[in-house]
Amino acid sequence: MSGSVLAVDTSTPRGSIALCAGGALRVRELPTRERHSASLVPMVVALLGEAGLGPASVERWVVGLGPGSYTGVRVALGAVSGLAMPFGRTPVGVSGFDALACQALLAGRVRGAGLLVVADARRGEWYSARYRAGAQPFAAGEVRPVLCSAAEVAEECRAEDLLLVVLDQGGPLPGWTGAVERVLVTAPDARVLAVLGGALPAPPCGAPLEPLYLRPAVFVAPVEPRAG
Repeated sequence: MSGSVLAVDTSTPRGSIALCAGGALRVRELPTRERHSASLVPMVVALLGEAGLGPASVERWVVGLGPGSYTGVRVALGAVSGLAMPFGRTPVGVSGFDALACQALLAGRVRGAGLLVVADARRGEWYSARYRAGAQPFAAGEVRPVLCSAAEVAEECRAEDLLLVVLDQGGPLPGWTGAVERVLVTAPDARVLAVLGGALPAPPCGAPLEPLYLRPAVFVAPVEPRAG
């Protein structure tokens, strides 16, 4: 699309914002020393102000859907929804895995068998998404990450010329072996989210977003007090 696009991702500790407007690209990384919930909206407003825009001028709002922590993903979802919906804009969600795959593509790292993007879901489980090779290996939203075991990731890694892209969150990595090259990436890039989200069709008004959390929030139903 030719109009202004603003993308936000807070699914990892290294959050970022990107604004494409008037043929210019502006990018800001959120300070890691502060909570994203405190710094995100003021930084979005400041970035728009630098371009002479306000929230009403943004034609497409894009938000990273994770995988990420429940709190991290919800910060971006809440902020973008609050800024976009008063002006009749429905945010577009883009998987962080799509962004990581596209980042590898733009860096010229993708080879014959394509790439596998993985993120530690904890408790011995991993999210993974397989992308095929090619000049245009995927469309945003085409690949949905699935939950699997470390052994299943290792099995995928037996493919020759497969690039393994790991969302690195500082934890120990299993010793995956084979002909695979492993690349560690710390966060999806909001610039890539803006490009992917800007190319998607406009969502229906009020269309719900489907975030992906590394671990689902645990809800314990309150216990009803006994009568008497």
